[in-house]
Amino acid sequence: MNIPADKILYGSLIGAAVLLTRIPYAGKFFRLIDTLIHESAHALMALVLSGSVDRIDLFANTEGQAVTRSKGKFAWIMISLAGYIGSSLVSFGLFLLLSRGYFNAVLYFFIGVCLVNLLLWVRNGYGIFFLLLFGSMCGLTAYAQLPLLTKCITILFCALLWMDALISSAIVLYLSVAQTKNSGDAWSLKQTTKIPAFLWGLLFFIQALCFSYLTLAVYFPLPLPVWMNFLKI
Repeated sequence: MNIPADKILYGSLIGAAVLLTRIPYAGKFFRLIDTLIHESAHALMALVLSGSVDRIDLFANTEGQAVTRSKGKFAWIMISLAGYIGSSLVSFGLFLLLSRGYFNAVLYFFIGVCLVNLLLWVRNGYGIFFLLLFGSMCGLTAYAQLPLLTKCITILFCALLWMDALISSAIVLYLSVAQTKNSGDAWSLKQTTKIPAFLWGLLFFIQALCFSYLTLAVYFPLPLPVWMNFLKI
């Protein structure tokens, strides 16, 4: 069976992303890509719902926090939901761009997110360091204009985002059962809605699984609903 070279490349870089996250220090650094998108999604939702963003912190242990202000319970619920769902949705959207060959657009997206966070929200030392270094990696890749390098870097970064969006949702599901008060957004939603944190954790995990499946189905021979066949390369 002949496997297209593109499929081999995507599969190899997804495997490389798994290995990269296991490397001390470097692994945690690159896992912050997901944290960046997660916290940015919280911030964006706050702004969409006429709230405000005080700051975003990104930490060396891969954790982060977005300090936002909102108007009313509904806005707070939507802001809390935006983090995990936003990471999964952005991951899927970026892979869809890659499947269409828009590798530079993905780099510019990451650069734009870094710039917005640097200028408006992130003020802690490690967060600034991460944004400068990660943004520079993307900028230098775009500047080099080497098609194979651009392709490999963008696939790798998107694979890191996709994988950690799935893993972090699995972790919050576990925490919502075993350490409820440490389950982050699931606990916040429980406090606001009185719905058990476990159900919110389950929601986060299910949506991450759905988006992960769709992401893989774009590249590999997995069945898609008929109405979503347009996603295929």
